[in-house]
Amino acid sequence: MLRLSDQSWHPFEVTGEATDIISVGKFQFHADAFRSAKQEIREAMEARSPWIVVDEVGKLEMRGKGLEPVVTELIHAHQSGAFVGNVLLVIREELLDPALEKWNIQEWETFSAIS
Repeated sequence: MLRLSDQSWHPFEVTGEATDIISVGKFQFHADAFRSAKQEIREAMEARSPWIVVDEVGKLEMRGKGLEPVVTELIHAHQSGAFVGNVLLVIREELLDPALEKWNIQEWETFSAIS
C-alpha cells in the first residue's frame, strides 16, 4: 500500500508467514495495512482533501470488513455534504450493483479499463 501523504510503502498482501491477517478467497492481507488505510482515509476527510481514492471497495467491504466502516463514513459524509471533495471508489463490475444498493449511491459514473 502506498501512503500518499508521505509516499511511503507499507506491506499489504501477505507473502510467507504472518499473524493478524485478513483473508478473502485465496488472498491474505496484513490487518495492520487495513488499519493504516482507514486512518489515512479519515485524515484525508478531516484535511478536506480535494480527492479521496479508495482502490478498491471489494468483497471484504461488502461484508462489513476490510476498510469498513470507513468506506461507509466517507460515502455518508459525501452524500450529506460534510465532505465536499471528490470521491473515487474502485469497484469491480460484478460488485457494482450490490455496492450501489448497499450505500444508496444515486449518482455515479463508470469507467472501464481498456484491454
